[in-house]
Amino acid sequence: MPRFARRTILVVALGLSLAGCNTVKNQINSLTGAQAAKEKEIAALRVEYDGKIAAKAAEVAAAKDGVIAGKDGQMKAAVNGLFGADSVFKSIVTPTRTDLITNNFVTESWAALGNQLPDQPTLLKINERIKTELDATKTSLADLKRTHDAVVAENVKLVDATKIWETKLAAAEKARADLEAGYRTQLDAKQQGIIALQQNIVALEKARADDAAAIQAMKTKASMILGGLSLLCVVGVIYSPVGKTGLIVLGTIAAGASVLLWVVKVWMVMATAGIAAAGLVVYALIAHRKEEKLGDALVLSMSDLKAGSADVWAKVAPVLDERLKKYVKKGGEIQTAEDPALKALIDKKLADYDQK
Repeated sequence: MPRFARRTILVVALGLSLAGCNTVKNQINSLTGAQAAKEKEIAALRVEYDGKIAAKAAEVAAAKDGVIAGKDGQMKAAVNGLFGADSVFKSIVTPTRTDLITNNFVTESWAALGNQLPDQPTLLKINERIKTELDATKTSLADLKRTHDAVVAENVKLVDATKIWETKLAAAEKARADLEAGYRTQLDAKQQGIIALQQNIVALEKARADDAAAIQAMKTKASMILGGLSLLCVVGVIYSPVGKTGLIVLGTIAAGASVLLWVVKVWMVMATAGIAAAGLVVYALIAHRKEEKLGDALVLSMSDLKAGSADVWAKVAPVLDERLKKYVKKGGEIQTAEDPALKALIDKKLADYDQK
């Protein structure tokens, strides 16, 4: 492969590598943005569920308070009954064995309740009830039953009210547990998404870090090639008889690119060099076209001279033939010889203009 082709491939590879580096950077930026968006989603999810869970926790607390209040009401009702039973026992002048055993159960149960006493208004009501119900002249057995049934019914209501609060408590606790489970499921899914993004970012960062040394070396090599190309253009400007302007432009581009490669963004250098190179190509094509038109004019002029002025052509032809010869080496000496390629090119030009 020619040296120029190899250098061209190297410069192109550098451009592609750096473009790939920019692509990796864009990918990292995109993933970082996606991660930030996920984190915002998690923050919003936490705010949303903090409010919902707090509301459910309040429901649970209210239900617990209801259960506690219900149990407290039941306990007080039990204390009232046990206090009344013990008070009745104490009114018995000569208690029987059955009376003693019955009261033992009463005091044992009362001890489990901490021997609490009814509040003062309730205590007075209980004492009044005992006094009234012990007086057979004031209260019949039917009256006793009615009063007893009414108190039992009130105590059953206390139990039912507590059960209602217990049902509410169970429902509130289940709702809170379901809400927390749903929150954890969504939170885990979003956190797994962030972990996946972070893993991709780490992998891309590692790839970019691994490429950094190679890109640095490639930039160094490309800079040296561009600098060498600039020096060759300087030599060409000094010694080449043609193409000085193009060499000056190309050398300037190469020298500038070799320096700017380390100063500004690589894509800017590549873009500027590409634009300048494109301009140089356009300039070369225009110059080539001018030279081609000049060659065509000279070939047609010789054809016109040959056809219309034989005496002049006889003088010009030997000079022209000599100019069209090429240098060859024969027997260790430099000699001139006809150049068939040039003659064929002249014939082709004449044929193109219907002069052959």
